[in-house]
Amino acid sequence: ALPICNVHRLQRSPLAPLLRRTLARVDTIVAETEEAGRELRSLGLRAERVRVLPCGVDLERFRPRPEGSVQARPPTVVFAGRLDLRQKLLDVLVEGWREAQLAGWELVIAGTGRDGNRVRRLVAGVPGVRLVGWRDPAPLLAGAEAFVLPTAAETSALAMLEGMASGLPGLVSD
Repeated sequence: ALPICNVHRLQRSPLAPLLRRTLARVDTIVAETEEAGRELRSLGLRAERVRVLPCGVDLERFRPRPEGSVQARPPTVVFAGRLDLRQKLLDVLVEGWREAQLAGWELVIAGTGRDGNRVRRLVAGVPGVRLVGWRDPAPLLAGAEAFVLPTAAETSALAMLEGMASGLPGLVSD
């Protein structure tokens, strides 16, 4: 039995036969993680055709701010990612922010996506929440005290790696 994973979902999909035939014809399949590589090999793909290429972060752009540097106020928590309520649990984040009532703090939500209008309605009237659209995350993280990544599922979350590379504590779903 396969664990609940992308391959398991693929095998239950009505498109599974088409996807298997397509995968069987490619020379190389790139996976972001060893786990994803194992999942692909479990489909019967030859090991030499599955290459793992980890997701990387530009450490010149994403790095801890210099010790003792002055920060703009208010203290900020940043979410930078796709506005997709099915995967990114922004509704849970915004409700948690509302309940926390962190006076003097700001939650910046940066991103675009299919649920942009719904997210705009969610944040309307929530104190300390600012929706800024898509922005380069490096400067946002450089000025933040923490990053947040509420997500239902990820393979290797680039947003999390960028936050970590920026030297920030993260509030991340398990």
